[in-house]
Amino acid sequence: MKEIQEGKCQREIEHCVNLCIKKGDLNPKSIGYGRFPFANCNLTHHPFRKKKWNYWAITSPDAIFSATIANADYLGLVGVSLLDIGSQKVTECGIATPLGVGCNMPQKANQSVAFKMHGLKVSFIEEKGYTLITVDSLKLKAELKVFMPVGYQTLNVVVPWSKRRFQFTSKQTCLPVEGWVKAGDKVYNFNPSSSFGSLDFGRGIWPYRTTWNWANASGIENGHMIGLNLGGLWTDGTGANENGLILDGKLIKYCDDVVFNYDPHDFMKTWTIKSVQTDSVDLLFTPFYERKANVNIIVLKSETHQLFGYFSGTIKTECGEVLAINHLLGWAEEYIGRW
Repeated sequence: MKEIQEGKCQREIEHCVNLCIKKGDLNPKSIGYGRFPFANCNLTHHPFRKKKWNYWAITSPDAIFSATIANADYLGLVGVSLLDIGSQKVTECGIATPLGVGCNMPQKANQSVAFKMHGLKVSFIEEKGYTLITVDSLKLKAELKVFMPVGYQTLNVVVPWSKRRFQFTSKQTCLPVEGWVKAGDKVYNFNPSSSFGSLDFGRGIWPYRTTWNWANASGIENGHMIGLNLGGLWTDGTGANENGLILDGKLIKYCDDVVFNYDPHDFMKTWTIKSVQTDSVDLLFTPFYERKANVNIIVLKSETHQLFGYFSGTIKTECGEVLAINHLLGWAEEYIGRW
């Protein structure tokens, strides 16, 4: 691998490997990053610490759609949402189930998962060359195909807090999407030339208290297909991060961490996101909508500020080429929770 930062990246993993060894501890051979979802997430033991989720977000010029199926060991969470960019109207519905009932999560990324209970049906079905996302509920209905081009690379990382606390994340960005979402009486159409999907696949053994920043964006800038994923706080001190760029289907892994600067008293002010050791990432994020989510269910308590908006600034390629970002649609967020 050709590094574009000073310092040392995690080692690159080129073969499939089990995430866990005996008693559910972290497999040292799984620690690293890869260009494909290399981890078989065979989580065991660690009662109530296992966290598993599949989160899909689809952006288009008119709307942003998301769907989640998650299992926090003692609780299942399923939700769907659509934001109309023009009117900023949000349509959403969700459900929580005790002990994760109905939320049976596969061990590998890009395996099918489905939920059906209490008037809400959500499924992510893997077909040849695409993922079929379907939703059937009173408020929202959807049928979307998210295409995975042949040879397309993704960002995959094992984050090792310790041998008993760790996370595998697969971030799959800037995937072309076609289909539709219906919110009430209005139908939103998604076209592969301007609609892009991002998968956040997570499996791990988490500490009870967690804080993170996350930024993600997809689109076409200056003739390039760009999928951007940046994270902060939760990976600090681990020697790992989830920072990378998918440029025309190829992964560029950023070795250094990034810092998110924003006003926690006014999240709608412009954010800055910059790499620490180098100038590989130098971005502004200008929000146009803030989604607040507060959860307080028994031992689960969280506060999320998810901002939708546009990124501008510069990022660098492997060769040091500076890419200008002018108006890339995506989101940035702060999450603080006990789970």
